[in-house]
Amino acid sequence: MSIPSSLLNLQLTKLPEKDLSLLWASEVFEIIQKEINNARKKLKKDEEIIAEIPMKDGTRITVESFGYHNPTLIFVWGNDGKNKVQLLIHAFELQIILSIGKKAKNTPIRPIGFHQEGLVEETKHNPT
Repeated sequence: MSIPSSLLNLQLTKLPEKDLSLLWASEVFEIIQKEINNARKKLKKDEEIIAEIPMKDGTRITVESFGYHNPTLIFVWGNDGKNKVQLLIHAFELQIILSIGKKAKNTPIRPIGFHQEGLVEETKHNPT
């Protein structure tokens, strides 16, 4: 499987210069948000960011939005191709596949939402 050339141009955000085991979920959340926002800036008009969470059984969850609850919990809302899903993942076990795909013609870009702590329950999966 080849990596799209546009994906190779993504530059990773510099991680904080401290023991990564001391990161709070909010800091991991900010890194995710920066990576996705940096990737968005490099998109062509007909492209979109696709974020997926790989599961142990090989299934990939397509991410619709992220949230967090400190100290270590990341929320992921998305779908597995058949059903809507919500994942609760320890911040240090989270793996995300970011790729750039072609946007279907005449359809809006599917944004990836970000929920701030405390708003997770209130928004009921309506990302801001």
